[in-house]
Amino acid sequence: MNATAIATRALGTLERNGTTYTLTRQVVTANASTPWKKASSADTTQTLTGILADFTDDQRDGSIIRIDDRQYLVAASGLTTLPVAGDRITDGTDDLEIVGTRPLRAKDVTVAYWIHARQ
Repeated sequence: MNATAIATRALGTLERNGTTYTLTRQVVTANASTPWKKASSADTTQTLTGILADFTDDQRDGSIIRIDDRQYLVAASGLTTLPVAGDRITDGTDDLEIVGTRPLRAKDVTVAYWIHARQ
């Protein structure tokens, strides 16, 4: 099976069985004219499809991976903005900050992203 077929199957599985999350990024729309004035910004949002593939107890060390941290696996297809540290992910009523991301690839095709998020 080639990488494209693997990516297509994995994406289909995530989309059929996944949950919808919201990715939010704050974008600066205008810089402050003087140091004591705030820059103006706006939130851009995007819908993600994925699953909560949480950390196991033995992965939670209390410093790098804290007790309340979560791990998501989200489909890469259709993303206009790649999730990065500092973005926010909304899971139901929980709003979490993204600590880090890493791609999941089949050869050179990015299928999904692991997202490490923290409250």
